[in-house]
Amino acid sequence: MERISKLFLKKSVILTLGKKLVRVEDILCFIVKERHTFAYTSSKKYEISEGLNNLEQYLSGLFIRTHRDYLINLEAVEGFSRRFKEQVVVSESDFADSNELFEVDVETLGVDFKVIPEILFSRSSHGIYAEGTLYLKGFDDGIPITTTYSKAVKKAFGIRNFHYLLPEHPEDKKLRLLELIDFGWRELKILNIKDKKAVSAFREKWDIKQFDKTKMLHYFRQVAKLAIDKRMVFRNLIFQKYKWIQAGIEPKIEGNIRSFWYEVKRTLAHDFEMWKASDIHIFYDSLQTLIEEDKLFKYRDFGFMDMGETYRKIGADRPEVVLMVEKRGLSRFIQKVAGGLGVTSISLQGEPSSLSLEYFAEELKQVIGDKSLDIYSVTDLDPAGYSIQRNLVAGLERQGLKVSKVVKIINPAMFPEPEYVEWMGYPVVRYKVIRGKTIPLAPTNMSQITKARDWYKSLNDKRFMTSRKIEKGKLVTILGIESDGADKGEIKRIIEAEVNNS
Repeated sequence: MERISKLFLKKSVILTLGKKLVRVEDILCFIVKERHTFAYTSSKKYEISEGLNNLEQYLSGLFIRTHRDYLINLEAVEGFSRRFKEQVVVSESDFADSNELFEVDVETLGVDFKVIPEILFSRSSHGIYAEGTLYLKGFDDGIPITTTYSKAVKKAFGIRNFHYLLPEHPEDKKLRLLELIDFGWRELKILNIKDKKAVSAFREKWDIKQFDKTKMLHYFRQVAKLAIDKRMVFRNLIFQKYKWIQAGIEPKIEGNIRSFWYEVKRTLAHDFEMWKASDIHIFYDSLQTLIEEDKLFKYRDFGFMDMGETYRKIGADRPEVVLMVEKRGLSRFIQKVAGGLGVTSISLQGEPSSLSLEYFAEELKQVIGDKSLDIYSVTDLDPAGYSIQRNLVAGLERQGLKVSKVVKIINPAMFPEPEYVEWMGYPVVRYKVIRGKTIPLAPTNMSQITKARDWYKSLNDKRFMTSRKIEKGKLVTILGIESDGADKGEIKRIIEAEVNNS
């Protein structure tokens, strides 16, 4: 009988104040705005005389209340999000008894805690606190779900968690897959950062560094093992630091990445003995992964000190032209050359750090706009030097810059004398070849030999490999030339010619 009644109910009609008849099955939701009730279809809205209480009773089983001002068609629901728009109003009257503590759904939020409505829902609040937002087919705006009605909505769908209503919100899904928990994000939304007492209470409640062992195990337990997953702890701790810096309740880090580690280390071991000095490597790796692989934020968002800042200068006339040297020992020389040409210079110390490239790229973007870069590199004539050049270009491109031209200043053509390479060169790798088998000579390993061979082939210059016979085989050496060994006057002449002709 209930099923039959529901079928007839769908086909029934509602009379609007404009004397139009609207079929119930076409209505997506009813919303009360300024004491007026409106029925919404996918294309129109109609004002009706009935209040939501009467409609809820009449349409029971087909429509359900999610909020004091919202009644929705259950069959129209297509998704759920834990995030919701700030204009959604949630008042104390949305709760059964505002004088009592109520418990938030642990599975929906990801954390368990209790709140006092009188505090959270002050008149100055935007009233953001709710279970989340439902989305209806053919209806652009989200539908808020408040705690008072959430249990009935879950029961109607036969679910324990709103995440079973797909598609999941992209932000929620992203955090879940990255094993990140946005602790206290709802309270943070309405936190008055000027209220020091409130901020202190919030930090005391949610600071991961202050969690005891029981709490750590609850949130960061290893799979099938009663032990804490340190990598998960560090990832969440770093994510929390970023969120709190963005919210303005914590300052940026005054120091380098190691300073951040010591800040963490000082507070982590407050309650139990499980942290070790070697955990610094897990911490560094977690930070690097979140930034460079997961791309959740950037190094500069934390305010880390850039150790390479003094070794670069943006050009006054042609900032899109970049002179790069591999070694800091040539920094003064390259800055002088760049200054004379009005171009940009940067001196590295081996492989370019992602942190320095972030700051450098941001400085370039501010002055060159969408122009492409021309890069002139002064690196060692060896596999490492070529790798450094490639990684600089790749790093700048990852930061959103375009590179149209790359010129290797130090190249075999700079050394036309046949004996120069043997005289000035140094061994990049050394190995034996006996009966066709390659045997590395310490400290060389096979990986280095493979890279050196590929590099040697790209040079197409036989001077960079020597071979002499030994018992049962031969001894092979692949040579390289350090950039310091090249004549600075010749480097300057080549750079000026290349830049002025470009």
